[in-house]
Amino acid sequence: MGQLPDLTAYEKQLLLLVMLVHDFGHRGIANKLPELSHEDESIALLKATPLKKVSPEDLFFIEQCILGTNPQQVIKVSEEYANNPMDSFSLMRALVNDADIAASFMEPLGMELSKLILLEKGAVNPSEKEVLEAFSAFKQHAQITTPVARKLLGLDLKN
Repeated sequence: MGQLPDLTAYEKQLLLLVMLVHDFGHRGIANKLPELSHEDESIALLKATPLKKVSPEDLFFIEQCILGTNPQQVIKVSEEYANNPMDSFSLMRALVNDADIAASFMEPLGMELSKLILLEKGAVNPSEKEVLEAFSAFKQHAQITTPVARKLLGLDLKN
């Protein structure tokens, strides 16, 4: 957050809040409700928490950030930021997405998360090779959008 001088202290607090709650109530891949996305479920569950007391504008922002973490929206959020890098709304949504996947880029946590996902998808006892392949595939296809996140994760800023 310290590397984001163009955001106000309040925006940074709101951003941190969204990063902390965006996966609220996620059931995991194997237990997902067929009629409700993880993101929609998180939003519905959060409405029964003290977040219901935030201003309508802040609630809209929180909901839009959470919806932006839906795998079908990640590229759209990334493109919106690329087209409007000075827009704080676009930046903040891209930062939430980057935070959502950043842990999966770090070792050994990324390897452990890859193993857990393989288990959740039905692999009985994934080998170290299978976990490494899943981890490598994730890193190859996942998109870290913002320069600040790319720098902190040690990724080439040219890509």
